[in-house]
Amino acid sequence: MEIPFAFISKITSDAFLKVGACSIMVATLFLLSLNVMSFSVVNSKAVKNGLFIKGANIMKASSKV
Repeated sequence: MEIPFAFISKITSDAFLKVGACSIMVATLFLLSLNVMSFSVVNSKAVKNGLFIKGANIMKASSKV
């Protein structure tokens, strides 16, 4: 029984696409959380807690997806 090459290449390319998309999402979330933290440190007097909580809630919501 032969396994067609096109079938294998399609599976591997799909897997690479999924892994790539996931890593891009993780990197984006990481950068966003860094931005939120640095922003709240800079604006320590201006609603720091609200920003930080909002960022944490966004991270929680996106990690559930």
